[in-house]
Amino acid sequence: MAGITLLTADATLSSLAVAYDVAEKVTASAIAAWLAASFIPISSSALIWMMERRVDPRWRWLPHLLFIPAAIAVVRVGSSVYLRETGLLPDSMMTDFTLLAATGYLLLALVVHLGAFVAAAARATHKPNGG
Repeated sequence: MAGITLLTADATLSSLAVAYDVAEKVTASAIAAWLAASFIPISSSALIWMMERRVDPRWRWLPHLLFIPAAIAVVRVGSSVYLRETGLLPDSMMTDFTLLAATGYLLLALVVHLGAFVAAAARATHKPNGG
């Protein structure tokens, strides 16, 4: 996570500054949408990991499976609200750099949860040799 933050910080912050200058308006809902798109997948990922320990071992794969479409939806909705509120075009390079951190965090969370889903599903279906 720190690597993604360090790699994307310069491009994200500079494009946010340019977006602030170019955009028709920057509202609190635009800032909240950008924060949601950027940080909700990572924070909900931690929540899923804590919740997973409380689930029956046979069903520990389910929270990871449900997380994947939910995280994608949160990033898409947050990005959409951000673009609507700022008036930026969705196909501009500046918009892509503005949402670079959100995309990086989403990819990290998806890779981690896909691996956890596969591992939990394998453990749930694995039968010991003696049983």
